Amino acid sequence: MLKKAIGLLIGILLMVSVAFAEETPATIQSMTELGEIQKKLDQGITIGKVYYTDGYGFSTSEFTTDDPDEIAQLWNAVNAIQVGEKVNESITDWYPQIVFCLTDGTRGGVRFEAKWLCIDGMENYEISNAEGFWSLTASLVEKHEAMAEGAVPAGWNADASADRKIVTSIAAEFNPEALISVAVNAKITACDESTCTITLLVPERYIPDEILSLKVGDGIYTQGHEVTIRTISEKDGYLVLNDGEQDEVYLFESVDMNYWIMDDNDNTWTEFAVVSVPFSEHLLFLDDIDPATGEALLTPTVHNKADFLAIMDKTDDPGFDIRNVMVIFDEHGELALIRRYYVPWQ
Repeated sequence: MLKKAIGLLIGILLMVSVAFAEETPATIQSMTELGEIQKKLDQGITIGKVYYTDGYGFSTSEFTTDDPDEIAQLWNAVNAIQVGEKVNESITDWYPQIVFCLTDGTRGGVRFEAKWLCIDGMENYEISNAEGFWSLTASLVEKHEAMAEGAVPAGWNADASADRKIVTSIAAEFNPEALISVAVNAKITACDESTCTITLLVPERYIPDEILSLKVGDGIYTQGHEVTIRTISEKDGYLVLNDGEQDEVYLFESVDMNYWIMDDNDNTWTEFAVVSVPFSEHLLFLDDIDPATGEALLTPTVHNKADFLAIMDKTDDPGFDIRNVMVIFDEHGELALIRRYYVPWQ
């Protein structure tokens, strides 16, 4: 009798626990990187900088702030957002994002798709109590744009010097002769049943201190040649070298805090190496677009090697050589995964 009573009690407790878990609402901290940031804040680590972008396609509606008051306002506003139901809706070219950069060198944040909370780039959720966040970020975008209009950024020196400097982009973080357990942007130009010919791409990224110490007379090496700097200015959130001239260069501070070059709706890339690589027996191809329309998909379609090779042979397919592919190599250096993503120029 006692055993039955204990068993009944345990069953009731389990039912109550399950019911409580089901009723506990998801929070923005539990669903995003804000939860890990909160743990570090509780340990005494602080937020040193915040980056925000409205994510309107390739618009520069964004700001970076290290003002303690603005940081506190942004942290409180984003944490006030409440998460609702999952939605089966999507949109393109509108991806707001906020990134908190901590003083221990780590960072994390929240991504949105339109005004839905976006989780892992795959699932969207309704949100509420977000009016304060959107109002605050809009006002800060406007404030920082006004502050930057016509201003020369701190660290710039317009006086030429005999100590001429040429800045170059950050080196590749992989070895093309040992492609082991790495992910790389690429162009796929040809494949047969066993191998693929791939051009490995490296984004042109520049160390902030080097960019901010440039002066007239210095140079920047990009796209295989040196550009001599004749003017330095700021325009619409970009640092602009040689504004209005044929060799003008637009630089922006990206989410990794390095400076990237904007070029016709894309960043600039270095074609680092051309390699011939073997397929893995278990190759997966993830396609984020509808090949018939070129439109982005909410979730990628999944294919095997035979499917991939068949798509490669199609003459009406957008292709895999227009800076729209990431390739992943396994621990044996074999091509294990190909992912094609949406680009507006396909």
